[in-house]
Amino acid sequence: MLKKNTVLVLAAVAGLAVSGWSAGVSFDQGVDLKAAVAASADKLPDVPEASSKYIGRIYETKDCATFTFTPGSPLKSGAVQLTSTEMIEECYDVPEPVHPQPNHPGGGPGPRSGEKMQNCYTRPGHSWHQYAQVNITGSRELLPWETESFEVCMQGSSVDLYQAMHAYNYSVSQSGGQFDLTPLYKIPTPAVANGVSGSVSYDGKLITFSVTDQLAQYYNGEKIQITAKLIQDHTFWFDDLIAQQDAVVDSAEQYTLISNRTLASGRYFVQWGFKRISAISKDNYVNMGNTSTFDVK
Repeated sequence: MLKKNTVLVLAAVAGLAVSGWSAGVSFDQGVDLKAAVAASADKLPDVPEASSKYIGRIYETKDCATFTFTPGSPLKSGAVQLTSTEMIEECYDVPEPVHPQPNHPGGGPGPRSGEKMQNCYTRPGHSWHQYAQVNITGSRELLPWETESFEVCMQGSSVDLYQAMHAYNYSVSQSGGQFDLTPLYKIPTPAVANGVSGSVSYDGKLITFSVTDQLAQYYNGEKIQITAKLIQDHTFWFDDLIAQQDAVVDSAEQYTLISNRTLASGRYFVQWGFKRISAISKDNYVNMGNTSTFDVK
């Protein structure tokens, strides 16, 4: 803008000088530069300016840490620093650029559409910092396959605890980012596949499906339901379900299902799983997949 005004002023001054030569104007009278600048400025198109900025939105980032406890881990976790930052979105409404229209009278810019563009950017504001820690206060015993997991999250100045997976109900006491958990009572946890395995064999007459349960000692007096499906394997077609058996038995280290079903020649396998009928574990179905195959000639 400054460069453009200077060019116009020089042009105005040059014009005065030329007319001075032709009309005999005295140079002692000087030149009215302010009037020349004002006259030239009247001929310039208006340049849009950005309006005042305004806040689009404000939010805080979320930072979380997970604390996991196993049967052999300490009851006091380490401390983890959490940080949450305020994010501020600032916006400006800027008129659309004015483009010259060659067919407009005088070759200047045509009328504006009146629409505005929104320019926004996000900048950090205030930050909060807090050390998070989870402590188990009081005695509690986890079974070998059980794991407890707690998540502590900070958003803004707030710090909250979420119990993702736990084997006890706890009362919670909070001081800043430190959470002290006191066990109240044991609750059932999901049954797991750990320590449980199965196999199938065929001797030409009998199909024997055997399951080994290394966790049976923890389910003394409880029951287990075993589901076994005998499947015929087809390489280039859908597999066939030949038979299914659901057996509810007392918990033991070994379970055996035997069938004398006559089988056509082909390849077979057992698809199986189980669920605990127990106050120790939930009754979720544990899918154990497929056994190895066996052939019938």
